[in-house]
Amino acid sequence: MSHTLSERQFPIEIFATLLIFSQSHLFRHIDLISSTIAGSQFVGVLSDPRTSSLGRYVRRLDFAGSQMNIEDDLLILQSLTFLTEIRLHKGRSEHFHAIRNYLGGQLQKLWVSGAYSQRSVQFQELQSMLASLTVLKFLSIGLSSIWAQGLGLEIYSPMLRTLLVDFHLTFVAEPGPKLWKWLRPETMVVIDVGTGYIPLWARDFGISQVLDAFISGFQQSQVTVRCSQFPALAYLFALFVCSLPDAVREISIEFNVEVSDVPTDCDSHLEDWDDWDRALIKRYEAGSLNRVWFICTSRMISWDRPSTSSDGTPGSDYSTLVCVRKLLPQSYKAGIIEVDHSSRFLKTENAFNHP
Repeated sequence: MSHTLSERQFPIEIFATLLIFSQSHLFRHIDLISSTIAGSQFVGVLSDPRTSSLGRYVRRLDFAGSQMNIEDDLLILQSLTFLTEIRLHKGRSEHFHAIRNYLGGQLQKLWVSGAYSQRSVQFQELQSMLASLTVLKFLSIGLSSIWAQGLGLEIYSPMLRTLLVDFHLTFVAEPGPKLWKWLRPETMVVIDVGTGYIPLWARDFGISQVLDAFISGFQQSQVTVRCSQFPALAYLFALFVCSLPDAVREISIEFNVEVSDVPTDCDSHLEDWDDWDRALIKRYEAGSLNRVWFICTSRMISWDRPSTSSDGTPGSDYSTLVCVRKLLPQSYKAGIIEVDHSSRFLKTENAFNHP
Protein backbone atom coordinates (compact mmCIF):
# COMPACT_ATOMS: atom_id res chain seq x y z
CA MET A 1 0.00 0.00 0.00
CA SER A 2 2.75 2.47 0.89
CA HIS A 3 4.45 1.68 -2.41
CA THR A 4 1.26 2.50 -4.31
CA LEU A 5 0.82 5.81 -2.48
CA SER A 6 4.38 6.83 -3.16
CA GLU A 7 3.89 6.11 -6.85
CA ARG A 8 0.90 8.46 -6.90
CA GLN A 9 2.74 11.32 -5.25
CA PHE A 10 4.12 14.14 -7.39
CA PRO A 11 7.79 14.98 -6.93
CA ILE A 12 8.28 18.08 -4.83
CA GLU A 13 10.11 19.65 -7.77
CA ILE A 14 6.86 19.65 -9.78
CA PHE A 15 4.99 21.44 -7.00
CA ALA A 16 7.79 23.98 -6.73
CA THR A 17 7.66 24.60 -10.47
CA LEU A 18 3.87 24.99 -10.43
CA LEU A 19 4.10 27.48 -7.58
CA ILE A 20 6.72 29.53 -9.39
CA PHE A 21 4.62 29.78 -12.53
CA SER A 22 1.38 30.53 -10.65
CA GLN A 23 2.68 33.22 -8.30
CA SER A 24 1.66 36.09 -10.54
CA HIS A 25 -1.93 34.79 -10.55
CA LEU A 26 -2.19 33.73 -6.92
CA PHE A 27 -1.09 37.11 -5.57
CA ARG A 28 -2.52 39.42 -8.23
CA HIS A 29 -5.52 40.40 -6.07
CA ILE A 30 -5.26 40.67 -2.28
CA ASP A 31 -8.59 41.08 -0.49
CA LEU A 32 -8.21 42.04 3.18
CA ILE A 33 -11.87 42.98 3.57
CA SER A 34 -13.46 39.56 3.13
CA SER A 35 -10.64 37.99 5.18
CA THR A 36 -9.41 35.69 2.43
CA ILE A 37 -6.08 36.48 4.03
CA ALA A 38 -5.60 38.24 7.34
CA GLY A 39 -3.80 41.56 7.24
CA SER A 40 -1.29 40.47 9.86
CA GLN A 41 -0.50 37.34 7.85
CA PHE A 42 0.09 39.35 4.71
CA VAL A 43 2.34 41.73 6.62
CA GLY A 44 4.31 38.68 7.70
CA VAL A 45 4.72 37.63 4.08
CA LEU A 46 5.95 41.08 3.07
CA SER A 47 8.27 41.39 6.08
CA ASP A 48 10.00 38.06 5.56
CA PRO A 49 13.02 38.37 3.22
CA ARG A 50 12.24 34.89 1.87
CA THR A 51 8.75 35.88 0.70
CA SER A 52 8.78 39.68 0.42
CA SER A 53 9.32 39.47 -3.34
CA LEU A 54 5.76 38.15 -3.72
CA GLY A 55 4.55 41.72 -3.25
CA ARG A 56 5.66 42.60 -6.75
CA TYR A 57 2.87 40.43 -8.19
CA VAL A 58 0.04 42.30 -6.45
CA ARG A 59 -1.94 44.57 -8.77
CA ARG A 60 -5.14 45.11 -6.74
CA LEU A 61 -5.62 45.63 -3.00
CA ASP A 62 -8.95 45.74 -1.13
CA PHE A 63 -8.83 46.88 2.49
CA ALA A 64 -10.75 48.77 5.15
CA GLY A 65 -9.04 51.40 7.25
CA SER A 66 -11.08 50.43 10.29
CA GLN A 67 -10.10 46.76 10.24
CA MET A 68 -6.33 46.84 10.51
CA ASN A 69 -3.46 48.35 12.42
CA ILE A 70 -2.38 51.56 10.70
CA GLU A 71 1.29 50.56 10.79
CA ASP A 72 0.43 47.33 8.98
CA ASP A 73 -1.54 49.26 6.37
CA LEU A 74 1.34 51.61 5.68
CA LEU A 75 3.83 48.76 5.39
CA ILE A 76 1.57 47.03 2.87
CA LEU A 77 1.13 50.17 0.75
CA GLN A 78 4.85 50.83 0.79
CA SER A 79 5.71 47.26 -0.18
CA LEU A 80 3.32 46.81 -3.11
CA THR A 81 5.40 48.70 -5.64
CA PHE A 82 3.45 47.49 -8.71
CA LEU A 83 -0.05 48.17 -7.39
CA THR A 84 -2.45 49.68 -9.96
CA GLU A 85 -5.86 49.38 -8.23
CA ILE A 86 -7.04 50.10 -4.67
CA ARG A 87 -10.46 49.69 -3.07
CA LEU A 88 -10.42 51.53 0.23
CA HIS A 89 -13.24 51.72 2.75
CA LYS A 90 -13.13 54.36 5.49
CA GLY A 91 -9.66 55.55 4.66
CA ARG A 92 -7.66 57.64 7.09
CA SER A 93 -5.34 60.55 6.40
CA GLU A 94 -2.35 58.22 6.82
CA HIS A 95 -3.66 55.99 4.02
CA PHE A 96 -4.10 58.91 1.62
CA HIS A 97 -0.65 60.22 2.50
CA ALA A 98 0.94 56.82 1.82
CA ILE A 99 -0.88 56.37 -1.49
CA ARG A 100 0.31 59.82 -2.56
CA ASN A 101 3.91 59.10 -1.62
CA TYR A 102 4.26 55.55 -2.90
CA LEU A 103 1.70 55.11 -5.67
CA GLY A 104 0.94 58.55 -7.06
CA GLY A 105 2.48 57.93 -10.46
CA GLN A 106 1.11 54.46 -11.08
CA LEU A 107 -2.37 54.00 -9.57
CA GLN A 108 -4.94 53.63 -12.35
CA LYS A 109 -8.13 52.66 -10.48
CA LEU A 110 -9.33 53.96 -7.12
CA TRP A 111 -12.49 53.14 -5.18
CA VAL A 112 -13.09 55.25 -2.08
CA SER A 113 -15.93 54.80 0.37
CA GLY A 114 -16.29 56.72 3.61
CA ALA A 115 -17.31 59.98 5.22
CA TYR A 116 -15.11 63.07 5.17
CA SER A 117 -15.65 66.50 6.62
CA GLN A 118 -14.49 69.37 4.41
CA ARG A 119 -12.42 70.73 7.29
CA SER A 120 -10.93 67.45 8.43
CA VAL A 121 -7.37 66.26 8.01
CA GLN A 122 -8.75 63.35 6.01
CA PHE A 123 -10.27 65.73 3.50
CA GLN A 124 -7.04 67.68 3.05
CA GLU A 125 -5.04 64.50 2.57
CA LEU A 126 -7.69 63.22 0.17
CA GLN A 127 -7.23 66.30 -1.99
CA SER A 128 -3.46 65.98 -1.90
CA MET A 129 -3.67 62.30 -2.82
CA LEU A 130 -5.95 63.01 -5.79
CA ALA A 131 -3.51 65.65 -7.00
CA SER A 132 -0.75 63.05 -7.08
CA LEU A 133 -2.63 60.46 -9.15
CA THR A 134 -1.28 61.48 -12.53
CA VAL A 135 -2.34 58.34 -14.43
CA LEU A 136 -5.69 57.69 -12.73
CA LYS A 137 -8.23 56.32 -15.22
CA PHE A 138 -11.12 55.21 -13.01
CA LEU A 139 -12.47 56.82 -9.85
CA SER A 140 -15.40 55.65 -7.75
CA ILE A 141 -16.36 57.68 -4.72
CA GLY A 142 -19.04 56.91 -2.15
CA LEU A 143 -22.14 59.01 -1.59
CA SER A 144 -20.99 60.39 1.76
CA SER A 145 -17.81 61.70 0.10
CA ILE A 146 -19.48 63.22 -2.91
CA TRP A 147 -19.01 66.88 -2.05
CA ALA A 148 -15.47 66.39 -0.83
CA GLN A 149 -14.72 64.78 -4.16
CA GLY A 150 -16.40 67.61 -5.99
CA LEU A 151 -14.20 70.21 -4.35
CA GLY A 152 -11.11 68.27 -5.37
CA LEU A 153 -11.98 67.58 -9.01
CA GLU A 154 -9.76 70.37 -10.31
CA ILE A 155 -6.71 68.36 -9.34
CA TYR A 156 -7.69 65.16 -11.11
CA SER A 157 -5.53 63.32 -13.59
CA PRO A 158 -6.03 64.34 -17.23
CA MET A 159 -6.27 60.62 -18.01
CA LEU A 160 -9.49 60.07 -16.04
CA ARG A 161 -11.85 58.01 -18.22
CA THR A 162 -14.61 57.04 -15.80
CA LEU A 163 -16.13 58.71 -12.76
CA LEU A 164 -18.62 56.69 -10.71
CA VAL A 165 -20.59 58.51 -8.00
CA ASP A 166 -23.40 57.36 -5.74
CA PHE A 167 -26.44 59.57 -5.40
CA HIS A 168 -29.06 59.68 -2.68
CA LEU A 169 -31.53 62.48 -2.13
CA THR A 170 -30.81 62.71 1.58
CA PHE A 171 -27.08 63.24 1.03
CA VAL A 172 -27.28 66.21 -1.31
CA ALA A 173 -27.21 69.50 0.56
CA GLU A 174 -25.11 71.83 -1.60
CA PRO A 175 -24.90 72.91 -5.24
CA GLY A 176 -22.49 70.77 -7.19
CA PRO A 177 -20.87 72.68 -10.10
CA LYS A 178 -17.38 71.80 -8.87
CA LEU A 179 -18.27 68.14 -9.01
CA TRP A 180 -18.24 68.24 -12.81
CA LYS A 181 -16.31 71.40 -13.66
CA TRP A 182 -12.94 69.93 -14.60
CA LEU A 183 -14.01 66.71 -16.31
CA ARG A 184 -12.72 66.10 -19.82
CA PRO A 185 -15.42 65.92 -22.52
CA GLU A 186 -14.68 62.24 -23.09
CA THR A 187 -14.85 61.24 -19.41
CA MET A 188 -17.69 58.81 -18.76
CA VAL A 189 -19.89 59.74 -15.78
CA VAL A 190 -21.89 57.01 -14.05
CA ILE A 191 -24.44 57.99 -11.40
CA ASP A 192 -25.71 55.18 -9.19
CA VAL A 193 -29.18 55.99 -7.80
CA GLY A 194 -29.90 52.54 -6.33
CA THR A 195 -33.64 52.03 -6.04
CA GLY A 196 -34.24 55.76 -6.33
CA TYR A 197 -37.13 55.30 -3.95
CA ILE A 198 -38.92 58.50 -2.96
CA PRO A 199 -41.57 58.16 -0.23
CA LEU A 200 -44.91 59.70 -1.08
CA TRP A 201 -44.61 62.14 1.80
CA ALA A 202 -41.30 63.42 0.38
CA ARG A 203 -42.51 64.15 -3.15
CA ASP A 204 -43.55 67.69 -2.30
CA PHE A 205 -40.32 68.68 -0.54
CA GLY A 206 -38.24 70.21 -3.34
CA ILE A 207 -36.90 67.07 -5.01
CA SER A 208 -36.54 68.92 -8.32
CA GLN A 209 -34.43 71.55 -6.58
CA VAL A 210 -32.19 68.87 -5.12
CA LEU A 211 -31.69 67.30 -8.55
CA ASP A 212 -31.02 70.71 -10.09
CA ALA A 213 -28.35 71.41 -7.50
CA PHE A 214 -26.75 68.00 -7.94
CA ILE A 215 -26.50 68.19 -11.74
CA SER A 216 -25.69 71.90 -11.91
CA GLY A 217 -22.62 72.59 -14.03
CA PHE A 218 -22.72 69.20 -15.76
CA GLN A 219 -21.39 69.64 -19.31
CA GLN A 220 -20.82 66.08 -20.51
CA SER A 221 -22.74 65.12 -23.64
CA GLN A 222 -23.48 61.66 -22.21
CA VAL A 223 -24.48 60.29 -18.82
CA THR A 224 -25.05 56.76 -17.52
CA VAL A 225 -27.44 56.04 -14.65
CA ARG A 226 -27.21 52.77 -12.72
CA CYS A 227 -30.31 51.62 -10.88
CA SER A 228 -32.48 48.75 -9.78
CA GLN A 229 -35.61 47.66 -11.62
CA PHE A 230 -37.76 49.26 -8.94
CA PRO A 231 -40.83 50.55 -10.83
CA ALA A 232 -41.03 53.78 -8.82
CA LEU A 233 -37.77 54.90 -10.45
CA ALA A 234 -39.82 56.28 -13.34
CA TYR A 235 -40.86 59.19 -11.12
CA LEU A 236 -37.25 60.08 -10.32
CA PHE A 237 -36.16 59.72 -13.95
CA ALA A 238 -38.91 62.07 -15.16
CA LEU A 239 -37.54 64.74 -12.82
CA PHE A 240 -33.94 63.85 -13.65
CA VAL A 241 -34.48 64.32 -17.39
CA CYS A 242 -35.97 67.75 -16.76
CA SER A 243 -32.96 68.72 -14.63
CA LEU A 244 -30.30 67.73 -17.16
CA PRO A 245 -28.50 70.61 -18.88
CA ASP A 246 -28.98 70.99 -22.63
CA ALA A 247 -25.46 69.67 -23.23
CA VAL A 248 -26.54 66.10 -22.41
CA ARG A 249 -27.66 64.43 -25.65
CA GLU A 250 -27.40 60.74 -24.79
CA ILE A 251 -28.58 58.87 -21.70
CA SER A 252 -27.85 55.27 -20.79
CA ILE A 253 -30.01 53.53 -18.17
CA GLU A 254 -28.36 50.44 -16.66
CA PHE A 255 -30.87 48.28 -14.80
CA ASN A 256 -29.66 45.71 -12.29
CA VAL A 257 -30.36 42.30 -13.79
CA GLU A 258 -30.30 40.39 -10.51
CA VAL A 259 -33.64 39.44 -8.99
CA SER A 260 -32.22 39.72 -5.48
CA ASP A 261 -32.34 43.48 -5.95
CA VAL A 262 -36.07 44.33 -5.88
CA PRO A 263 -39.14 42.71 -7.47
CA THR A 264 -39.84 43.86 -11.01
CA ASP A 265 -43.35 45.06 -11.78
CA CYS A 266 -44.01 46.51 -15.23
CA ASP A 267 -47.70 47.11 -14.55
CA SER A 268 -47.43 49.60 -11.71
CA HIS A 269 -46.56 53.31 -11.55
CA LEU A 270 -47.78 53.70 -15.14
CA GLU A 271 -48.51 57.39 -14.61
CA ASP A 272 -44.88 57.94 -13.66
CA TRP A 273 -43.77 56.16 -16.82
CA ASP A 274 -46.08 58.42 -18.82
CA ASP A 275 -44.49 61.48 -17.20
CA TRP A 276 -41.05 60.14 -18.04
CA ASP A 277 -42.13 59.50 -21.62
CA ARG A 278 -43.40 63.07 -21.98
CA ALA A 279 -40.21 64.47 -20.46
CA LEU A 280 -38.10 62.56 -22.99
CA ILE A 281 -40.24 63.71 -25.91
CA LYS A 282 -40.11 67.33 -24.73
CA ARG A 283 -36.34 67.17 -24.55
CA TYR A 284 -36.13 65.46 -27.94
CA GLU A 285 -38.36 68.03 -29.64
CA ALA A 286 -36.24 70.80 -28.14
CA GLY A 287 -33.20 69.30 -29.88
CA SER A 288 -31.47 68.30 -26.63
CA LEU A 289 -31.79 64.51 -26.85
CA ASN A 290 -30.58 62.08 -29.49
CA ARG A 291 -31.22 58.70 -27.89
CA VAL A 292 -31.71 56.77 -24.67
CA TRP A 293 -30.09 53.37 -24.19
CA PHE A 294 -31.62 50.72 -21.92
CA ILE A 295 -29.48 47.85 -20.69
CA CYS A 296 -29.74 45.16 -18.01
CA THR A 297 -26.39 44.42 -16.42
CA SER A 298 -24.95 42.46 -13.57
CA ARG A 299 -23.43 44.59 -10.85
CA MET A 300 -20.01 44.52 -12.44
CA ILE A 301 -19.14 47.71 -10.64
CA SER A 302 -19.85 47.56 -6.93
CA TRP A 303 -17.99 48.27 -3.75
CA ASP A 304 -17.67 44.61 -2.84
CA ARG A 305 -16.27 43.06 -6.01
CA PRO A 306 -17.28 42.30 -9.58
CA SER A 307 -20.33 40.09 -9.75
CA THR A 308 -20.24 36.89 -11.73
CA SER A 309 -21.99 36.94 -15.05
CA SER A 310 -25.74 36.64 -14.93
CA ASP A 311 -25.98 35.74 -18.61
CA GLY A 312 -28.31 32.80 -18.92
CA THR A 313 -28.12 31.81 -15.27
CA PRO A 314 -31.00 31.42 -12.83
CA GLY A 315 -31.67 34.58 -10.87
CA SER A 316 -31.49 36.97 -13.82
CA ASP A 317 -34.41 39.29 -14.54
CA TYR A 318 -34.76 41.18 -17.83
CA SER A 319 -38.41 42.13 -17.36
CA THR A 320 -37.98 45.89 -17.53
CA LEU A 321 -35.80 45.61 -20.61
CA VAL A 322 -38.55 43.67 -22.35
CA CYS A 323 -41.28 46.15 -21.32
CA VAL A 324 -39.50 49.46 -21.85
CA ARG A 325 -40.79 50.04 -25.39
CA LYS A 326 -44.35 49.54 -24.18
CA LEU A 327 -43.84 51.76 -21.15
CA LEU A 328 -42.35 54.62 -23.19
CA PRO A 329 -44.46 54.45 -26.37
CA GLN A 330 -44.02 58.04 -27.58
CA SER A 331 -40.25 57.92 -27.22
CA TYR A 332 -40.09 54.57 -28.94
CA LYS A 333 -42.23 55.82 -31.81
CA ALA A 334 -39.93 58.84 -32.15
CA GLY A 335 -36.98 56.47 -32.59
CA ILE A 336 -34.95 57.64 -29.60
CA ILE A 337 -35.24 54.42 -27.57
CA GLU A 338 -32.54 51.78 -28.03
CA VAL A 339 -32.66 48.48 -26.12
CA ASP A 340 -29.39 46.58 -25.79
CA HIS A 341 -30.00 42.87 -25.19
CA SER A 342 -26.38 41.80 -25.65
CA SER A 343 -24.46 43.66 -22.92
CA ARG A 344 -24.21 41.92 -19.56
CA PHE A 345 -21.83 44.16 -17.63
CA LEU A 346 -21.61 47.89 -17.18
CA LYS A 347 -18.89 49.28 -19.41
CA THR A 348 -16.47 51.67 -17.76
CA GLU A 349 -15.54 53.53 -20.91
CA ASN A 350 -16.95 54.06 -24.39
CA ALA A 351 -20.32 53.17 -22.91
CA PHE A 352 -22.27 54.70 -25.78
CA ASN A 353 -20.59 52.74 -28.55
CA HIS A 354 -23.22 50.05 -28.26
CA PRO A 355 -23.48 47.44 -31.00
